[in-house]
Amino acid sequence: MPNLEIEHPSYPGYYTAVLSQDAVSKLARVAQVMIPESAGFPDAGSLVPRFVAERIDPVEAERLEDLLNGIQDSSTQAITTWITGLETGNPTQFAQLRSWVYYGYYGSGSVKDALRHTGSDYHGAPQPFGYHLDREAPRPRTPRGGYQKTEEVRRVIG
Repeated sequence: MPNLEIEHPSYPGYYTAVLSQDAVSKLARVAQVMIPESAGFPDAGSLVPRFVAERIDPVEAERLEDLLNGIQDSSTQAITTWITGLETGNPTQFAQLRSWVYYGYYGSGSVKDALRHTGSDYHGAPQPFGYHLDREAPRPRTPRGGYQKTEEVRRVIG
């Protein structure tokens, strides 16, 4: 029987990179501060590190370890200050960290379930179902512009 699983970098475990327990703990605290606890939703601190650890490549793992080494205090205030400093001091690193945290959280099945429970039709990545779109494109209230067939277009300046 052929192997039907396709190896792809987005699959969990593809890179087999390992994050230290210290980095996992710090990432969990960062995730909890960036996505505070909310009734009916799972804890970001338990979801994000697992997602990241399963998908991070060795180079990114080393960068993330180095970045998280800057955290000396795990209190909410200290983490908030650290995140704010990162956002203003190194927006690129902040954007990468934010992406890991948000993808790790909102890509989780339990978060998708919680969102659907609140009435959202959110289902994660747009494939294979896509997002709901109105059948008719919205139209401006007042008509603007016009249309001219290509064969009717004439040069203005000769």
